[in-house]
Amino acid sequence: MATLPKPTKCESLRCQGERVAGSAFCEAHGGKPKQTAQRRENNAPYKTAAWAEIRAHQLSAHPLCQGCMVDGRIVPAAHVDHVIPWRTIGPQAFRRNLFQSLCAPHHSTKTHAEGRGVFIHYTDTGPIEYTKADWARLTAQT
Repeated sequence: MATLPKPTKCESLRCQGERVAGSAFCEAHGGKPKQTAQRRENNAPYKTAAWAEIRAHQLSAHPLCQGCMVDGRIVPAAHVDHVIPWRTIGPQAFRRNLFQSLCAPHHSTKTHAEGRGVFIHYTDTGPIEYTKADWARLTAQT
């Protein structure tokens, strides 16, 4: 079966520039590659056997979304979240951290709050808000 070749030129009107991989436009018209080298480097720790083990252990021990349980709902968890984002502390906090199982909506809510420097930990007694300064105290207990 014959197929059409993929277009290689920018879709902006009258532009003859080459498309950026993963985009319909050239760089001059806002085309950005789907994944940059920086993004690949930032996500590399999540491709390791250590993370696979941490994730499997967390989801096995806590298969339900901790945020939904606080709300009185039972929803399977899809994400394993670092309570204190490891990038704000440094690479040593990737494995040495508090983890929580979350559904996609609660993970998005928590990630949005992180932009304000607030780190939400969903517990049996309700959500607790932490800051970067709390990391050493919290991880000393684990």
